[in-house]
Amino acid sequence: MPILSNPAWSSRLAVGYITGGTLIDVWCLIWYTWLKAHPPESDASYFWCAGLALTGLTLVIIGLALGRIGRSAREAELPPPEATPQAVVADTPVDAQGLMQVAPTQAAAPVATPVILPQAPQVVQHR
Repeated sequence: MPILSNPAWSSRLAVGYITGGTLIDVWCLIWYTWLKAHPPESDASYFWCAGLALTGLTLVIIGLALGRIGRSAREAELPPPEATPQAVVADTPVDAQGLMQVAPTQAAAPVATPVILPQAPQVVQHR
C-alpha cells in the first residue's frame, strides 16, 4: 500500500523538536553551571540562560505533542477496515473444503433494442 510506505511528516518533525529542545536545555545547563562558578557583572546573562532553557523545554513539549498528533493522523490516513482485502476475504462465505461459495446468478431479462424511426421534415411557414 503506498500510504503505508510514506511515514507521516509529523513524526520526523516531532523528533526534530525533541532533539533540538533537549540540546538547547543541555547547553543551558552547562552555561548556568559556568555562570554560577563565574558570576557576571549583570543579571542579563541569567535572563538569557533562563529564556533559552524555557525555549528548549517548550520545544520538547511541542515535539511530544506532535508525536501524539502524528500517531492519530496516521490512524486517520488508513483506509477503513471494511475496505481492506482481509475484511473482504473474511466476509466471503467458505464451505468445508475451503472453497468460496458463489451465489447463483440469474440471467438478466432481455432488453428490447430501441428502434430509431426517421423523422419527417418540418415545414416552416413565413408570413
